Amino acid sequence: MSTPQEELEQIEKQLQDQEVVLDYKKVAELSKRHAEISRSLVEDNSSGGKGGRSEAIVEIRAGTGGNEAGLFAGSLFEMYNKYATTQHWNVTILDSNKNEAGGYKHITFELSGKEVVPKMRHETGVHRVQRVPTTEKSG
Repeated sequence: MSTPQEELEQIEKQLQDQEVVLDYKKVAELSKRHAEISRSLVEDNSSGGKGGRSEAIVEIRAGTGGNEAGLFAGSLFEMYNKYATTQHWNVTILDSNKNEAGGYKHITFELSGKEVVPKMRHETGVHRVQRVPTTEKSG
């Protein structure tokens, strides 16, 4: 049986495999498991309980969809950045890769401040956007 850290590393390697990335269900499963392990490690190692200072690292990756996916990733970062501002948290961009349309292929940032972990604990998993064409009849 592998340690949680080893399992995280294995999942991260799988998420870099092109064949896996193209399989939406596989990415969702791996991302969910990755989040579960990360959350348990944070809960085990965090001293940032209710009311205390804590830190969280957030990673956003654009999925398949080219520039549209990158724009959505940029919108997610903007949303989290604005939320962090309302909570008086510090946002530090650790790594980013912009696309041609002004979005992000990926962005990794750190949030630090009061109650970061308790408030961000459930922000995990795969987010998906689906456009509804204007020709849609059902409204």
